[in-house]
Parts: sequence; structure tokens; C-alpha cells
Amino acid sequence: MKATKECYPCLERLVRQAADLATQDPELKTKAIYEGLKLLKAEFSVNRPTIPVATHLHRLVRTITGNPDPYLRIKEAEMRMGEEFYRNVNLDGNIAEYLRLAVQGNSIDFFKDLETVRYDLTLPVEFAIDNTKAFDI
Repeated sequence: MKATKECYPCLERLVRQAADLATQDPELKTKAIYEGLKLLKAEFSVNRPTIPVATHLHRLVRTITGNPDPYLRIKEAEMRMGEEFYRNVNLDGNIAEYLRLAVQGNSIDFFKDLETVRYDLTLPVEFAIDNTKAFDI
């Protein structure tokens, strides 16, 4: 999917978030953000997808800060949360329940704080168009 102009601020936020998570050193953080925003300005285009740009931005932040995985602590916390959530899920073998579980799992997002994710996992999932019965065997 090609980028839209609305993607630019999100990618700016991604640079800042990754730099903030990658280091506590204010000089490295400032350098990572500065270089990341410069790279974003040079590479962003509505004529190409955002994924390659985001990949380059993450690689730059990792290189500048020396942190191979700025999101490691968040990923570990999200995995613990997902495991806790899954332990409390009762699936009856119904494909619709598995699809709802997949939708809930997609609510886990690095741009959300963990409490928001935890809350989102408690929300019921209703499909606007529910064709799940077509999967019944």
C-alpha cells in the first residue's frame, strides 16, 4: 500500500519513539532523531509504501544508538500480557471464536501504552459483516 500524506507524522512519531526507547543518552537520542527526520524527509514519498522507509528509520536509530532492539522491553511486556490474556480465553473450537481472538491480538500495538492495550483486549469483537458460518464444516 502506498503512503498518504497522513503517514508522514506517524513516521515522525516512530523515529521519536524508537530513539526514546533506544537510549537514555540525550546526545545520542537527539542525534538519532535529527538523522531520522532528515532520512524521513529524503525518503518519504506518497508514491511508495511506508514499510521500507520505516525499516530504514529503525536501522538508522539502531546504528546510531548501538541498541539492536529498542522495542525489546515493550515486546517482552506485550508477550507477558498476551500469555496472561490467552490463559483466560475459553475457546469452544468454533472458528468465529478463533477469528475474534486474532482480531483482539491485532490490538497489540507499539504506539499504544500497555494499559490501553490491556483494556482493548477486554472489548468484545463483533464483525460488521459476519461470514464466519461459511467456514463451518
